[in-house]
Amino acid sequence: MPEHLDLIFKNGKVVDGTGQDMFQADVGVKNERIVKIGDLQGFSADRIIDASGMVLCPGFIDVHSHGEATVMLFPGAESALGQGITTIVGGNCGFSPAPLGDYWLMAFWEFDFWDEVEPYTFYEEQIKPLEKVKEVLKKNFGFEVDWKTFGEFLTRIEAKGTAANIVPLLGHGQIRAQVMGPDSSREATAEEIAAMKDYIHEAMKNGAFGMSTGLDYAPGAYANTEELIDLAKVVKEYDGIYVTHWRRTGVRRGTPKRPKKIEGIIEAVEIGKKADIKVQISHITSGYEIYPEPPASVQRAAALATLEVVDQAINDGVEVVFDVIPNTSGGIGVAPYLVTAFSPWVRQAGSIEQFITNLKAKDYRAYIREFISDGKWYGINPKVNSDWDRQII
Repeated sequence: MPEHLDLIFKNGKVVDGTGQDMFQADVGVKNERIVKIGDLQGFSADRIIDASGMVLCPGFIDVHSHGEATVMLFPGAESALGQGITTIVGGNCGFSPAPLGDYWLMAFWEFDFWDEVEPYTFYEEQIKPLEKVKEVLKKNFGFEVDWKTFGEFLTRIEAKGTAANIVPLLGHGQIRAQVMGPDSSREATAEEIAAMKDYIHEAMKNGAFGMSTGLDYAPGAYANTEELIDLAKVVKEYDGIYVTHWRRTGVRRGTPKRPKKIEGIIEAVEIGKKADIKVQISHITSGYEIYPEPPASVQRAAALATLEVVDQAINDGVEVVFDVIPNTSGGIGVAPYLVTAFSPWVRQAGSIEQFITNLKAKDYRAYIREFISDGKWYGINPKVNSDWDRQII
């Protein structure tokens, strides 16, 4: 007699993740595990769901989410689960919510309240005293920051509960901020690197899967290759991985010194080789900047030349993979309004309506135009990207 199941999905199109073609089948679940795939005619279940016309597949893994930063505010992880994502990798780009010492390193989600920590017009200071940030978090979200170590942070997530599986990475920028504080726009000393290693040991022992770097963001951008190799070797002791937002733009303020993009990918490979560690390159793009915007054939040639660097590394024995942001801009932000490009001046005006009123003044328009033309505002910077206007869609 067929066993009784907890749940059966009937008549679904199954993609099982093995690479074989999609096939029609029923899927049976018991004790939160898939136990049967095939024709389950005759099996009974507490609940039967008709999956006709639908696809049944394993949960997707988002390898670059930053979702760990807000999972305690949104434990249901609805934005992930709604896309079929059941596992998120967090702590990318050198940012992780732990460990904490005396400072908080701003990542991305804090933009909504960061001017309450300290007002700013054009460029925020990313490293602020922890106690000051805790006050703002408590006021806006009723949220208590009650952890210090990486292990304590993971314990806090488990106690709160989350609907998504989380693969946590330790942010290199985060530990750099704790060790060096606001004085981190420089190379680290031997003593400071030793202190960072202590943080890595604690994190890896208590559940981190590896270390991430954000080499276009402060403070990680100021680390040299030797520092990164030295720290990656500690991660390797725990069979962790090295995940890198590689050097490709320079620190995104004003008119940064532009790195040679392909050298950022070469650096990632070198770290993998010298630390004997697995490497994951975040959101890879062409390693070559070509102006003016070239035809598709030239773009394709640049992409293939970039991939040759990765292929050669693999041939040399480096375990290296990469991800690609699946959109046409290569970025993670979507601005619904054109006025977002003028956010510093909108912030000064206090509202979009007042900004529009201010724009009626001829000298005000001339001031903004000159400020942008001089390369002072990274958001629209013709000195950084002469094709900036073609990327506003």
